[in-house]
Amino acid sequence: MNDKEIIVLLQRQLEVSQATIEGLRTALSEMKSTIEDLKKTIRSLEQALKDKGVETARTKKALKNVAALMEKHNERQPLPIEPDPEFTPKAEKTKYDPKSRGNNGARRLEHMECEERVIVVAPQGVDLAGARFLRYQTSIRYRVEPMKIIKEIHKVALYSKDGTIISGKAPVTPLQNSNFDGSFIAFCAQMHYMYSMPMNRIASWLADNDFRIGRGTIGGLLSKATAVFSRL
Repeated sequence: MNDKEIIVLLQRQLEVSQATIEGLRTALSEMKSTIEDLKKTIRSLEQALKDKGVETARTKKALKNVAALMEKHNERQPLPIEPDPEFTPKAEKTKYDPKSRGNNGARRLEHMECEERVIVVAPQGVDLAGARFLRYQTSIRYRVEPMKIIKEIHKVALYSKDGTIISGKAPVTPLQNSNFDGSFIAFCAQMHYMYSMPMNRIASWLADNDFRIGRGTIGGLLSKATAVFSRL
């Protein structure tokens, strides 16, 4: 490497160093401006804290003055006079009315699922000639009817026409050669499987409703119904 190349290399390094120095100077000036901004922010915060301290002192002083005024006002008030129990009239007890209690504030269920029967109740033993009807006053009662088991006798009509027998169709039973409808089998299954009622108690319940049936018959119906459902 000759002298000229060395001089060129040194000049390039000098230029790079000068550029670096300029960048450092720029960064230093930016840092100085940032420091000045931070100083201004700190001064404003200090001033705000001082103002807040003054306001707090004023608030405390005002509260202290109000408390002093309240104490003076309370001192001026006369002491309450206690009533003499001998001359104090006693409050009369209201007579208990069971209908005024309502439903203890609870909302009554409307039971929209029930069958409704509207019965018009007219006054009895009173001459209503010339009386003007005002309105109906609704009174609801829930009544339980015992379970009914109905014996349906289907008489299938047979006709003969042109040598051909024509007959109607009786309702199909769920089980072959059985006189019990699906509703009866469903009732026994519900009592036995859902409510865990033994078959003898089911038979007793049906007997209380004037229907005599043995527990063996109920067991046979349930076993046959189970076999039918197992094929599905």
